[in-house]
Amino acid sequence: MLQVDLEDPQLKMQDTVIQQGQQLGRGPYTKRNCKIDKKLVDVIVNRCNELRKVSETTDLDVDWSTFDEYCLAGAEYKQAQSLEHAYVEYARAISFIMKGFRTLNQLSPSLSSD
Repeated sequence: MLQVDLEDPQLKMQDTVIQQGQQLGRGPYTKRNCKIDKKLVDVIVNRCNELRKVSETTDLDVDWSTFDEYCLAGAEYKQAQSLEHAYVEYARAISFIMKGFRTLNQLSPSLSSD
């Protein structure tokens, strides 16, 4: 089993934080209104559930406990009908675990997307 220390300074990835409305690059850009509703939150919950199944079917050593904390926060917000906050927490869970997968892929060429 491959173990990765995500706190290792050599593995730190630079996150880009943008402000609402800030554009990166030359575009083209469009504007759309996007209302976060229960249906959209249910879609991201299903994606998180699919990702969580990876831990049951593989021996990838990523930080599932942090992923679960984000998902739990999302579930609590969803229960409280705070759908925007729920969506953000589930998105953080996906972003976090995908970063872990990418780190594993950089360390082990045997992990492929095939």
